[in-house]
Amino acid sequence: MTDRRARGCLLPLGLVMVVVVGTLIGLKVLPDGPEPELFIIGDSVTNMSETEIQDRFEHTPLEFVAFPGYSSTMLLPDVQDAMGSPGDPAHARQRVAVLVGYNDVRLRQVDTPSLKTMVDMTAEFDCGVWLTLPARPGGVDNPNVMAQSSLVDEWNLRVQAEVEAHDNLHLTSAWADAVTAAPKGELLRKDGVHPNARGRKVLAGIYRDALDEFCPRKTL
Repeated sequence: MTDRRARGCLLPLGLVMVVVVGTLIGLKVLPDGPEPELFIIGDSVTNMSETEIQDRFEHTPLEFVAFPGYSSTMLLPDVQDAMGSPGDPAHARQRVAVLVGYNDVRLRQVDTPSLKTMVDMTAEFDCGVWLTLPARPGGVDNPNVMAQSSLVDEWNLRVQAEVEAHDNLHLTSAWADAVTAAPKGELLRKDGVHPNARGRKVLAGIYRDALDEFCPRKTL
């Protein structure tokens, strides 16, 4: 009698487990909310500005691939995962905006082949914008040895060359120009790299303005 009751209890339990596992698989496979219409790729500078960027693209489904401390090489696998496979409706490749390289400069890896790979990946989108790095905050060489101005110049030249090889990608120096023109401490923290509260708002506006100019949103 006890064995029969035990078997009777195990059957509903097994059904519950099947439902739970099926639900978890479904959650993993099905897209979470609307498909991203815009990808934002970056490192800590973009990551810490996410709230301000979201505010500027209030009605646009975004996907952020932005992690503190990540170089272009480190970001590549996450960008590939976020893009998904070609034709995947949950990962439409419409617009993309990119600000990377701070950590390539920090690690003195400005000659990394990962830059070309990432530019080529973003060329799979309908349209994309790349932002150059600020080399001289306030108009002078950056005293931060982790953001050496000459290496930033070298990185920016590489970005320019790679982006110009694709007709659907565009380059803007708006963020670099804003930081160069701003007095010390107006847009950046003391490290001369990361944006302060005002800098985050300015960067978000630059993302928005650049995309509106070069990659206007498609209307139905």
